Amino acid sequence: MQRTATTLLILATGLLLSGCITIQPPTVAQDDDRTETTQPTAPGSSLDTECGDGDSILLNEPGIEYELRGDCAEVIIEGADIEVDAENIESLTIRGDRNSVDANIVGSVEINGQENELDADEVGSITIAGDRNEVDGKLGVIVFSGNDNVADDDDDDIGSVTDNGSGNRVE
Repeated sequence: MQRTATTLLILATGLLLSGCITIQPPTVAQDDDRTETTQPTAPGSSLDTECGDGDSILLNEPGIEYELRGDCAEVIIEGADIEVDAENIESLTIRGDRNSVDANIVGSVEINGQENELDADEVGSITIAGDRNEVDGKLGVIVFSGNDNVADDDDDDIGSVTDNGSGNRVE
């Protein structure tokens, strides 16, 4: 019995290493109110997702480019090197490093990480608890709790700014 299990394990490992087993592209699965992309996906590939009514979308596959269509209630990015192009996002949370988001309108954003970028036409409120992040667009209320972050307000009519860090700039 043990010899058969060992033989099967060696055979499966050989097939996997030789590239004979194909890995299916990601799908979108719904669990309660959260839509989650499932793995595996090759870095550098892209995934299109339609936002539904009240869906919470979790994006956590590193190196993937996501295209979000429609009005997203909540988008959570967890990981590194994730790129997102979106239409409208009510609530955006970024946890990780070197992520990039382009969107039309973002109601609120919370950034916890380093070297993330958000470029939006309009952002209601921003909370940054990390270092070297950049936010660009027509900006509302900003709270910095990190260091060396940049907020570039497109219309020079920014809301209030609270700076609990150092080296942060509003341009």
